[in-house]
Formats: sequence, C-alpha cells, structure tokens
Amino acid sequence: MAQPVMKYPIGIQTFARLREEGYIYVDKTEYVYHLIKKGSCYFLSRPRRFGKSLLLTTIQAYFQGRKDLFEGLALYELEKEWRTYPVLRFDFNAAAGVSHDQLYNFLKGTINQYADNYDVRIQDDFQDVGDRFGNLISQLHKKTGEKVVVLIDEYDKGLVETFHDERALERNETLLRGFFSQLKAQDEHLRFAMLTGVARFKHLTIFSGLNNLNDISMDPDYAGVCGLTMQEIMSPALYSGVERLANELEMDTTDAIEALKRMYDGYRFSKKRLWMYNPFSVLQALAKRDLSNYWISTGTSRIFIRFLRKGHFQLEDLVEKWVPESVLSARYTEEDPIPLLYQTGYLTIKDCRGSLYRLDIPNGEVRSSLVEELIPTFMKERESKAYLQLEEFKDWVLAGEPERWLPLLRSMLAGVPYQELEYKTVEKSFHLMVYMVFLMLGVDTRAEVSVAGGRIDMVAQTPRFVYVMEFKVDCSAQEALDQIDRREYALPYEAQGRRVFKIGIPFSSKTRTMGEALIQSQE
Repeated sequence: MAQPVMKYPIGIQTFARLREEGYIYVDKTEYVYHLIKKGSCYFLSRPRRFGKSLLLTTIQAYFQGRKDLFEGLALYELEKEWRTYPVLRFDFNAAAGVSHDQLYNFLKGTINQYADNYDVRIQDDFQDVGDRFGNLISQLHKKTGEKVVVLIDEYDKGLVETFHDERALERNETLLRGFFSQLKAQDEHLRFAMLTGVARFKHLTIFSGLNNLNDISMDPDYAGVCGLTMQEIMSPALYSGVERLANELEMDTTDAIEALKRMYDGYRFSKKRLWMYNPFSVLQALAKRDLSNYWISTGTSRIFIRFLRKGHFQLEDLVEKWVPESVLSARYTEEDPIPLLYQTGYLTIKDCRGSLYRLDIPNGEVRSSLVEELIPTFMKERESKAYLQLEEFKDWVLAGEPERWLPLLRSMLAGVPYQELEYKTVEKSFHLMVYMVFLMLGVDTRAEVSVAGGRIDMVAQTPRFVYVMEFKVDCSAQEALDQIDRREYALPYEAQGRRVFKIGIPFSSKTRTMGEALIQSQE
C-alpha cells in the first residue's frame, strides 16, 4: 500500500493556511495558552527561520476566535471561552526596504489598511505614525468593545541592516521609538501584545519607557516555544519522515536520528537543558530526504559578512566562549561580534554557571555555514584549487598522513590575502583559517584547548588519529614542537588507543606564508 504523501510546511508561516491545507503541524499551542493566560506584553528573540512568524499567526488565529483551526490540538481542550478581538499584525519583512521613508510608508500604509478593514477613521491631524497607531488602537477598542491585540514580527529589520550607517540608524530609531511607545501609552486599550525579532536590544531608545514588556527570550518556561525537540521529532507527525530519510540514505532509523542530531540539533536558549533542532532545516531534510546545509539560505549572512570584513572577528569568538548574560542581549558592535553571533544563531548556549554562559557552534550545519561564508571572505577566489581539493585533504587526514595534507594546507592558505591585514591580526587570522579548513572537513576539531600544561592551539580528532597542533609566528617549527613536549600537550590523548601526531607549524609575518611544518608521531 502506498504511503500517504506528507505535506511539510516549507516556507509556510501562516497557521491558518497550514491547518486548512493539511500540512504537518507540531503542536505548540500549549505554549500559546500559557502566554495568553499569564501575561499581556511579551518580547521574544530567536534566530531566523525558527518559527517566530508561525507562533505569531497561531496567536492571531486564537484571538480571532478561530476555534475550528485548533481542533485536535492542546489549546482546543485547554480553552473554555473563545472570544474574538481586533488583531493588528505588523510583519516588517513586508516592508519594501529599511530606509526611513520605506519604514514610514510601510507603517502608515499598514495602519491605514487596518483602519479601512475595521471601518475606523483616524483623526486627520495625526500624521506621525506613532500617533496614528495609538489613535487606531483606542478607536478600535471604542468601536468593538474589545481590547486590541498587537503582534509585531521581525521588529528589528530596520535596525540591524543600518548599523553601518549611524545617520540612517538614528532616523529609524526615532521613527520606531514613536511607534513602539504606543504599546505602553495605549496599555488600557490592549488585550495582548508580542514583538519578535532576531536582535535583543533592551537598551535601545526605541523601548524607552516600555517597562511592561516581558522578555521571554531566555525564560526556561518558553525554551521550547520555537524550534523542535527530539521528542517532537519522534512524534507521529514527523517520525514517518525520519523513516523515509533513513531508507533514502540506506541506514537504519537510529543512525538517521543520530545524523539529524549531529547536523541540526544543539541550540539552547536558557539555563534549562533543553536542546532544540532548527525546524526549517529539519523539515527541509525530511521533505527532500537529504541531509544538506539549508540554514545558510536564511539571510543572516549579509550582516555577518559585513562584520567579518571590518577585521575585528577573531577565532576566540567561535570557540567555547564564556560571557555574562548581559552580552547576549547587547547591541552589535564592530569591536564585539559576540551578540551578533549568538542572536543570529552562529553560536548558542552550551553550558552555564550562575550568570555566565559558555557559547559554542550549535551543530554541523552551522559549522558548514560558517565555512561557506568565511572561506570566500578570506580567500581571493571561492573556486580556488585548494578549495576544490578538500575531499582529497579529508582522505589524507582520515588516513593519518599529515605529510601529505600539510603541503596542501600550505597551498590553501597561500590564497589568503594576509597582506591586507595589520600585523596584530595576522596570527589570529592564520589560526582562524586553519580551524575553518578542519571544520569544513567535518572533523572533530577544537581550538584553544585547555589542558594541565596550558592551552593547545588546535586538536583535530578522527576515529583512528589525533593531531595536536601548535602554531608559531616568526618562530621555528621545532620551537612549536618543543612547546608541545615541554607542556605535555599530547599526554591526555596518548592513552586513548589512537595514534597521536604532534605537529609544529610556523608562519612568517614578513612573507605572510606558512612555513615547513615538523611532525612527530607516537603509536
């Protein structure tokens, strides 16, 4: 008997359409119920394509009284009283651009459209979008007798894309401050409000005075409100897709689940140890029955690359970084890219101690995305000879032949335009590039590894081999090897039954090239 066709909601972010047209839906409505019953004004930050828009349209359907859409879901049983409220939803993704005039026209046009839809007349003397918005809310409450629901999606679009232009940023902040301030000024007329976006800008003036906004971005109770858990992937709604994926890849289901986990799992958004999968990527993988890199297409890279090219990006920004919680909600700056890396999803929480959080790359897909974006940025040509020889490079790494892959690594790094870098950033950029190359291979790689004797520059591990690497700028390869021996960097790996290679790699700041490496091995 032919299996039923599974309809995965790829690119569909509207709850009503998803339910009406029979697409797969993983039930998140219990979260919606608790949001509505426990508070009235929320803020949520998540990376792009994590389900924020679907969450808002689910809330929209609830407040529009669409009980029929929730049949069979948790909220259908939890809610005993269904009422209809006027709902205003602003999706900033629909704006024509991010200039002041484009945002103004988007906001004014959306406000006017809602006024027409609800047959409400806004006072003629209100030309400021904030005043018009506030007047619309109060008039709607007066006309319908029900308080108003406001849902704002991707509120930060006009901010993150103008950070490079202080004047444009200032004008957008001024415009949006007047608009968002109505969520406090019209509090008596509001039943519920929620803002979502990628960035967490608590301190920006756009939220001045908005002290009724409850930021649930790191609230353990809502850690799973967006994204997919392992339990949800194992539910009937998705498990048949996992079985189809396993059949396509000619592996058993257990191995397919592990492959999904390595590729798309690993996000964590609070102190609660709840690990989330990227829903967009998982649905793509199940629909196409292919474990590919889908995340890079989400549109986060443009801002990221702009920061990379400013020259302040360092290796330490990617590997096991401990930061205070305040950093996770800070504004992006050229000097400190950590908030950008965390909020856009390149880094996620892996551990916490009190108010300190350890950040690291979430999973294999993000590692691949980083490489896809970093290699072309640092190399002159994407389709360079070295770039195309990565499969051969990987074969030699897996075969335990450093004498063969080291010359190729040297060739690859010769294509990096180090001459454009200041002296103080050359060593860090060299270190970063080696790390990126190994990440591209999919090899278990750690940088700045702390051991009893100090910090190892890099350790790459395969099932049969361990490569312990030390880099030295303007020093000899022998000095690098001596440091490995003197500080016993290889000691933790020598009792694991794998062959350990100790490798000293020199780099010249004068010629901006990698020198001849030295290798020592121990069975």
